[in-house]
Formats: sequence, structure tokens, C-alpha cells
Amino acid sequence: GRDTDTQEFNIKSGNVGIGTATPSAKLHVAGNIIVGDSHFIGDDSFDNLLIQAGGTGNLENLVLSASNDLIFYTGGTTPSALGTERLRIYNSDGRAQFSGNVNLGTAKILNFSGTSFQILHDGSNGLINNSTGDIKIQNSATDKDIIFKVKDGASNVEVMRIDGSSSNVGIG
Repeated sequence: GRDTDTQEFNIKSGNVGIGTATPSAKLHVAGNIIVGDSHFIGDDSFDNLLIQAGGTGNLENLVLSASNDLIFYTGGTTPSALGTERLRIYNSDGRAQFSGNVNLGTAKILNFSGTSFQILHDGSNGLINNSTGDIKIQNSATDKDIIFKVKDGASNVEVMRIDGSSSNVGIG
């Protein structure tokens, strides 16, 4: 028989509650949600909102962290083993942190919003373009060089070096 002392579903003032007697939204679920066989929406042990897709051993995860950072993971093995963090968008300042390469698609232009600075590759040529101010190349590692190379036939050849320990410039 059915346990009549446990309320599982509640409709109150136009709101539907599952697992709660006082739903505060059109659909209020107190607990986690499983959609189909392998999709999960809920929170983890760190009070993060967690959305998972894929079966056990091959999970892709989207996490809205308790600090409101948005984090993408790949290669999770279980709901608690999220996998490798690939992208984090920080709530505090909007910056994005990537783990690995960033591919821009067919346009191949990286525009920095609010500036006139671009990095471009059109399939034939590459360009760093700045129409205001200086372009600064800085190596912040102590006593390390800045090296410029070009491809000369089959190999990369150094054509210029700025020596980080002496500040000398060598060409050729």
C-alpha cells in the first residue's frame, strides 16, 4: 500500500511542489532531477548547481559554483568525479580561463572588446593589429629571453633575440 503520511507532490496557489509542501515557484523540486537514463540536474556536496550529461564513465559537466563561477568539465567518471576543468568564467570580473587550446572557428579574429586591438589569421597571413597606443611584448620571467623565429624551408630559424639578462638585442 501507499504511505499516506508522506506527501510526495503538492499543488499550492498555482505552484507545483515535488518533495516540498510549500512550493515557491511554478515548479519547485526539493532534491535532484534525473532526466532520461543519463542526465542529472541537482547540487553536489559543495552546494554547486550541477548539470551532467552522459553515462557513468563518460560524463560532461556544467557547474554553476557556489561563488557563481560557470565551469565546464569533460571526462568525468562518476557524478562526484567531475573530470577535467576546460573552461571557467569568473563571476567576479567576467574573465574566462581556458585549459588547453582556444579555437576561434572560421573567422579567425580575436577582438578585445572596448579596444582597437586584434589578433587575426586569415588562412594565409597572421597579423597583430593595434590602432591606438603602444604594443608591448613582455617576458616577466627573470633573465629569460624574447625570441623571434621564422620558418626557413623545413626548420624554424632564430632571426632576433632580446636577451633577458643583459637587455642586448641580437639580430641574425
